[in-house]
Formats: sequence, structure tokens, C-alpha cells
Amino acid sequence: MDIGFILRCLMSRTSQSNKISIATILIGSVLLAALFLFPGFLPSLNLEKNHLAFHTLLEFFSVFVSFSISAFGWIAFRDMRTTTMLWLPIVFTAIGALDLLHALSYEGMPFFITENSAGKSIWFWIAARLTESVALLALLAHKEKPVTRKQYGALLLLPWAYVLLLAVIIIRFEASLPTLVVNGAGTTALKNALEYVNAALHAASIVFVVRYYRQTRSRTELELVFGIGLLLAASLLFTVYVHILDSIVIAGHLLKVAGYVFIFRCFYFARLEMIFQHKQRTEQDLQEVRGKLESFIEHTPDCIAFQDLKGRIVQVNHGFETIFGVCAEEAVGKRLSDLVSACRMDLKPLRKVFAGEPLIGHEMVIERKDGKTVRISTTLSPVRNAAGERVSIASISRDITEQKEAEAKLRQAEQELVETVREHQGMILKYKIQEGRIIHTLCDGQLLYDMQLQPEQIVGQGLPAIWLDDGQQRFHEHYQTAWAGRRVDFEATIQGIVCFITLSPIRRNGVIAEVIGSWINITKLKKTEELLQKSEKLAVVGELAAGVAHEIRNPLTTLKGFTQILGMKVDEDSQPFIELMMSELERIEAITSEFMVVAKPQQNQYEPVDIPQVLQQVIQLLGPQATLNNVQISLEVDAAVTTIYGDANQMKQVFMNVMKNAIESMERGGSMYIEVDNPQAGQLCVKVRDTGSGIPADMLPRLGEPFYTLKEKGTGLGLMVSYRIIEAHQGRISFDSEVGLGTTVRIALPTKSGF
Repeated sequence: MDIGFILRCLMSRTSQSNKISIATILIGSVLLAALFLFPGFLPSLNLEKNHLAFHTLLEFFSVFVSFSISAFGWIAFRDMRTTTMLWLPIVFTAIGALDLLHALSYEGMPFFITENSAGKSIWFWIAARLTESVALLALLAHKEKPVTRKQYGALLLLPWAYVLLLAVIIIRFEASLPTLVVNGAGTTALKNALEYVNAALHAASIVFVVRYYRQTRSRTELELVFGIGLLLAASLLFTVYVHILDSIVIAGHLLKVAGYVFIFRCFYFARLEMIFQHKQRTEQDLQEVRGKLESFIEHTPDCIAFQDLKGRIVQVNHGFETIFGVCAEEAVGKRLSDLVSACRMDLKPLRKVFAGEPLIGHEMVIERKDGKTVRISTTLSPVRNAAGERVSIASISRDITEQKEAEAKLRQAEQELVETVREHQGMILKYKIQEGRIIHTLCDGQLLYDMQLQPEQIVGQGLPAIWLDDGQQRFHEHYQTAWAGRRVDFEATIQGIVCFITLSPIRRNGVIAEVIGSWINITKLKKTEELLQKSEKLAVVGELAAGVAHEIRNPLTTLKGFTQILGMKVDEDSQPFIELMMSELERIEAITSEFMVVAKPQQNQYEPVDIPQVLQQVIQLLGPQATLNNVQISLEVDAAVTTIYGDANQMKQVFMNVMKNAIESMERGGSMYIEVDNPQAGQLCVKVRDTGSGIPADMLPRLGEPFYTLKEKGTGLGLMVSYRIIEAHQGRISFDSEVGLGTTVRIALPTKSGF
């Protein structure tokens, strides 16, 4: 033991109890040294008669202390849960059990599981001492760690298994074990060696404890130093006795018992110190929490109030005065209804609060004494004591007047935005690309509904399938380009609607956050452009036709006249050639006549025209041609109003062109169905449907263009003139055809009442 260290501790500013413990260790160390150096120093007490009683009493007390340490360590483990407190009860359970076997197998004891003998008793003693020294050194040398394992109860079986194994070995092989003590001759060299090993392990344990004490200056380490020092001294004493009845044996047992007592005191005081430290930390934490809580209550802008179970205010903070306009002195002892002019709220939830249920986020409107109306959100909850009884009601209130006004304005702005976007004739959308996936965040507008879609089908989704029809996979490319930071403008046709689309990236903090898309329906604009192009073509054709017709008519008249004269003079064999020439000249004259119609539209005087009557006349005129081509013509009139304002001759020309084209498309015969009806008020519709060869879909948009025709010898001027006539009558003409099945021509005209 480091005597210098003990003297420095005694002279230092340490506690009175620590000084007493140090002094006791010092005095005890001197006495133990005297007993070891001068064995005769302890007078013979003639303990031969009472040796067994003294030995049994001391050993049983030692066993009691060992089991007490074990029990105390197990109880302390519930709170501390460290490796030391886990292994402490295991180790001292084994030590106590071995000491008990040592006491019961001692010579002269009245009972044991086998014959009592000094050999068994001494070997149980050595096993207990070595277990004690090795375990104490291991516990002191290891690094303390918290225990997280939950199934630790099974470890209590470990010491009993260890003791049972040693007991079987010692009892079964006693005769084969080396002799440790010879009465009259003293202890053997093996016994002394084992005791010295035990003493050395105790000395090493003392070194660890002294190191801990230098760091902590705790009384518990001093108690442990004294206890281990007494055990060390006991080990040394048991190397010098000659007979087991020597007084040194009793002195050694006394030292061992005293050492166990100090070890017990060490862990006991360690437990008390832990409790006091825990209590001190708890009080400090409680004081800190209380200070923070008071500071929070006082300085929070929210209103915090406590009411008793009768609704009277007990305590309020500064926020109460701000929200309710009443100071704390005036509020305490009164109910909330006494402090405000009017309060509009549902009282049913309040009854639940006073019944013990919390109320969270309850809104109410109050009118303060100064006339200001305030909307507040209140959370009420019962406050209970340690017994779980309700003692008061705590409330936290927040002024949400500005918040509610802002929410109302925001909702109004959102509603206006939604209405604006929804009433937009086009379509507005927003999207972003996340993990390579297109996600629309907004989509609305009249154009969306024209496409037979709803906003919920687009928002949160990618590109709809109908946007990708007709080979329009370029949508993906345009979307990616806009997300990369470039504005994109393009056209797309979806379900017959021509759209002009603009995608504009939006940057926030230099990063593209989303893309806004604007869709505009330009179908009418496209049709207008087509009409303008047709008009320009017609104007060019008109100018050309006027020039051609003017230049052709004079020589054509001359050629026709001379051909007729020539026909009267030729013989019969040449007459067919003359007729052929006249036929071709008449055809040229018909073409020039059509040119003149295109070149110089006539200023017509419109009058009431009965369409079914005109159709009947055209059917009669085309009857022979229909019969020759094996075509049956049927007319069905299902219209209440059949009269229009127009030019009968021009309408006859239109119907003749359309019906003639239908007959010529049915080379092998067929049927022509003519229907007249009023699809809507103020409109008359004539449908001419044939069962001919049909018209390819890519040619339908070009019908009506000059010189565009499907007939081998046609000019395309007939259908172009028909378009001009229908447009002049404020109507429209359209074609619907399928190759191999036939064509349907729809001519819509305003009626007399709707003109």
C-alpha cells in the first residue's frame, strides 16, 4: 500500500469522513504489519475449546456479508445497469457459497454431505480466496460499460454451476489433491504460494482503486482500499500459522470479515452517492426546466392561462393582456365571460374539457371591452396532480385574426386564379420533371374540356395518351428541351383541334423550378388561312381565267362558225370528223364559260328558293345519265323548313356538279341517297351519299382547289365554282369519304327564316 499517498490524502483538504477512513486504514495497516512481523504479538487466547465456535461464527458472518453484497448488487443493477453491478452479485454469490462449504466441511462440524476433513475445508477456502481476488481485480481493471442485454436473469445460474463443479472435484478427488496444511508442521509451500498469489492479486486491485481515487476523491474508493487491504493482510497471515487451532487463524478470519464489511460499505455508499447525485441532478434539471418554462410562459406572444375547475382564472401571462386587452391583476379570479363583451363559440366542447378531455385548436370569436373583434384559436387541457386528479385547466390561445384574413384573401385569390384559368379559351399548364418523370402540377382551361379531359386526369400525371397519338412523340422532346432552359413553340393537332403550344421555363435562384405551358386553339385561324389561300388562288385563277377567256372566245367563235360551214360542204365520210371537231369546240366553249364565272362573279338578286323542288329538277335532268350508269337515285325530305334565299340556277348548278360527280364515281352502278333535313333551327342541310369508290383521306382537304380533280379529263373548276356559290349563300360544304365505301357531301344553308 502507498503510505505516502495515504499521508497526502490525510493532509489534504478532504472531507472529515474521508480523513477518518484514511486514518483507520493507516492504523489498521500498522497493526497488520505488526501481526505479520511478530506473530507472538497477539497473545495466546487459548481458543482450543472455542475454536470451532469462533470459526463457524466468523465464517457464517462472512457468508452473510457475501450474500448481502450479492443481493445489494443485484438490486442496484436495476438502477445502474452497468457491467460491474451485473457481475458483482454473480461473483459474491460464488464466494459466499464456497465459504459456506468451507465452514460446513471444517473438522468438528456436526453435518456435511460427506465426511468432514481439513483437506476439503482448506481447498474450499483456497477456491473461495482465488475466486475473490481474481474477480475483484477483473471488476476493477475492466472498462465500465452499460448493459443493454435484457435476458440477464439466466446469468444467476452461473455461480451455482461454478460452485457445484468445484465441489464435485474437491469431494470426489480429495485423496488425489495436494496437501495444503499439516497440523504441527504448518502450511505447505503450495498453500503459501497460493496465498501469496492471492495477496499479489489484491495488491494489484489496490493499485487500480488508488488510481480511481486520485481522479474522483470519493469516499467509496477509500472504503474499497481498506477492505481489499484487510483481505490482503488475511492472506499473508494464513501463511504463518502452525496449527489450525492457532489464534492467527481466528485473526485472519477476523480480517477477512472486516474486509468484506468494508467492501459492502463501499458499494453501499456508492449506491447512496449515486442516489444523492441523481437527486441533485434532478433538482438542477427541475430548476432549469422550471426557469425555462417560466421564461417561455412570460415571453411567449401566445396567451397562456390557468383556470380552476369552476372556470375562474388563476394565472395568466403577458400574452393574455395583448390578446384579450385585460391586465393580469384584473383577470385573476374572474371568468373569461366577465372580461369580454361578447364571445361566440360552441360550448359543447368546453363541457368535455371540464369532464377531463383535451380540446385542441378550438376557434372562437370574441369582442373585447375596447370594441375590437378578435378571432382566436384555443387549446384546453386538464392539469392533473401526482394522484391523477384534475386540479385546473390550462389554456393556450393565439390571435389568428390576421391569419384568417390572409387565408380568406389567399382563398379568394386562388379562386379567382382558378376561374381565370378555367375560363381561358385556351389551356394553361405547369409541369416539372422529377427522376426523369414528367409530372403536371396544374392544368385547366376550356381547351382541356374541348379535348374531353378533366384536370384530375392531368394533374399529378405525365403526358396523356391522346397527346401522343398520330406520331406526336415529339412532345417528350419538346418537354425535355423546355426543362433544359429553352423556350419552345410548336404546333400539334389533337382530336382535330390545331393547337399552338408555348413552353416557358421558370427559374428560381438560378435553377429551373417548373415550366409553364400555354395552349391556344388556332383551328379557326388555320381554316381562315386556308380560306385566304384559296381566295388568293381564286383571285389568281380569276385574273388568269379572264385573260384566257377573252383571248380564246374570239378565235373560238371564228373556228366554230367556219367548222359549221365546212360541215355543210364535206361528204358523208368526213362528217364524223366535223362532228368531233364541233364537240371539242363546244367543250372548249363550256370551259371558257366556267372561266368567266370564276373571273367575274355575277351580282345576283336572291329570292326564295324551294330546295326539294330544285333537287327534283336536277334528278330529272340527270335521270338518263343515271340510268345509263345503273345508278338508283332516292330523295327523302324530312325538313319542316325547305326554303332559302338564293339563286335557283346557281343552286341547280351546285347540285348538278355534286350529283354528277357521284354518278361518275359509281362506274359499276350503285345507289345515291339524297336527304333534306333541319339539323338545327335556321339551317337546312342537304346530304348526298353515294356508294362509289370514295376519296382518299389525304385528298379531302384539297377539294375545291382549281385544277385539282380525280377525274382523268376534269378541270376541278366545277367543284371550285360550287364552293364559291355556297359561300356566297352563307353556307358551307363538307366531305366525308372512305375509300371503297362511298362519299357523303353535306351542304348546309341558312333557311329563309334564319338568313
